[in-house]
Amino acid sequence: MKERIQHLVDIYVNSLLSISNDAGHHAPSQIEILASACNKKRNEFQRKQLTVRTTASDERQFNDRPDDKMINEMSFLRKPHHKIEFVKWLINQLKEPQLLALIAETKQRKIYKRKFTDQEIADYIEMTKDSYKYNKKMALIKVTELLVLIDQYEEAKSA
Repeated sequence: MKERIQHLVDIYVNSLLSISNDAGHHAPSQIEILASACNKKRNEFQRKQLTVRTTASDERQFNDRPDDKMINEMSFLRKPHHKIEFVKWLINQLKEPQLLALIAETKQRKIYKRKFTDQEIADYIEMTKDSYKYNKKMALIKVTELLVLIDQYEEAKSA
């Protein structure tokens, strides 16, 4: 059961850290590039200024490629995991301290690619080590109870 819960937590944390959440933020737009170029001080006498000239949409310029940027950013979108709605429902049944205790270690491990001690995780979520362990234990108990109940329902439904 512990492996099953960890798998569900992994699905939840992966959705939180998903690259799909960053789609649209990978490259500056033409306006941002222009603003950056205009706002760089070339000497101490130059003033920062940005002027933008707009044209009709049918007068495309050779470097005006918003559609290409949109198409590139769409490649970062991915379909969510097929169990994500179930996992979100399951996670929402927990109290906030239990939720933090349950997902904190997985989140930190996925971000920093190393193991963490209980004390490091407790410090990260601003709990004492004992309350971290207690909240994690209570979260595991609550999720286990819910999964057993769901399994019993599925078994009764199929019988």
